[in-house]
Amino acid sequence: MKRVTASCLLALTVASLLIAQRTGRANDDDQSTVQEIKRLYYETDLILRSDVVGMDHFYPDDFVVTNPFNQFINKVKVLERVRTNIIKYKTYTRQFDYFHRYGDTVVVIGTELVIPAADANRTDAGQTVHRRFTEVWVLRNRQWQKVVRHANNVGLP
Repeated sequence: MKRVTASCLLALTVASLLIAQRTGRANDDDQSTVQEIKRLYYETDLILRSDVVGMDHFYPDDFVVTNPFNQFINKVKVLERVRTNIIKYKTYTRQFDYFHRYGDTVVVIGTELVIPAADANRTDAGQTVHRRFTEVWVLRNRQWQKVVRHANNVGLP
């Protein structure tokens, strides 16, 4: 009986260690992915500089957005909105609340605080705007690309 109990305890201990090891590796991989995705948020600098050429290189051709004005637009329309000063910001900060990897896909959820430039071609120019966002990144040819963005304005937190 003591041998059976000892064998069961040993098996449970080994199983626990193997599960913990596997979980640890997955977390390390996920943290590596999170850091890589965060590094790609240099996109914010492109937006603040209204860098259409940089944004054209950054976004894949199939990039789509549902924007805070309840419009579903593609990459071409996003770049057009930058050129016409609709997308033009004085301040643009993000806080990340959630990252989750599903194979070759990562979902990012967070909040943003933006202040459209005073001369932006929009009704909220110069005002502080709080947003929630959800973005989807896909791994293609060993490179992460943002393919979907949804953002909506929210009241003060």
